[in-house]
Amino acid sequence: MKRMKKHMITLLTVMLMTAGFAVSIQAAPKVPKSQTHYMKPTPWTKTGETSGSIDVKGMGKSQKIIKSSVKSSNKSCVKIGYISSDSISYTAKKPGKAVISFKIGSKKYQTKIYVKKYQNPAKSVVITGVKNGSRTNLASLTNKNTSSKQLHLKKTVKNPKVQVTARKGWKIQQIYYLNGGLADWESGTKNYKKPVSKTTLKIFTKSNRMKTNVGGNRIIITFLNTKSGDTVGVSYNIDVQPHSEMIS
Repeated sequence: MKRMKKHMITLLTVMLMTAGFAVSIQAAPKVPKSQTHYMKPTPWTKTGETSGSIDVKGMGKSQKIIKSSVKSSNKSCVKIGYISSDSISYTAKKPGKAVISFKIGSKKYQTKIYVKKYQNPAKSVVITGVKNGSRTNLASLTNKNTSSKQLHLKKTVKNPKVQVTARKGWKIQQIYYLNGGLADWESGTKNYKKPVSKTTLKIFTKSNRMKTNVGGNRIIITFLNTKSGDTVGVSYNIDVQPHSEMIS
């Protein structure tokens, strides 16, 4: 009986020590190993700079990123921005590679940032009633930057729609449309929970028509890179001057 009692005391002591040890251990923070960004040039920001952030998950209450430890191995490629306790924002300035290193407590971490040249994610874009010269496929208009030149709608078209096919390696994530008329203002958004390679979408569904002389129409298509997870928004501007407010 005494031997059993002694055994139970020893077992309880071990359990209590183990429990205390488990409480004192914090889960290791989850830091992304790498991130990829494509440049996003527009008519107004031709350099194509794009922003991003390293978001650290699984941080303990007493853990935080030490601001003074954050460094970029290639500042001309990736410039460090705002730093919070669990996030590091940065600007990708030109194609190349940089390593962002930092400390959480005494432990060092790093994330590789790959910045790539702008790539047109659209293989085919067809909008009812809109042509580029004699061509109905408007995709080539975003080969150099994310915003097309001013296109023209010759006459109001009924039941307009946009047909989009993504390039290999990209998928369609969102389509947004807007007309800029004060009296006939209308916008709409289609989000694809599961991004698609090809789609046809009815636009301006309230009026069932795309009008001329309403202040301009804009269709913005957001594509998702299936490998890197980066997004690029391309804009097709109909009777409206291109501008730099892209979805990215």
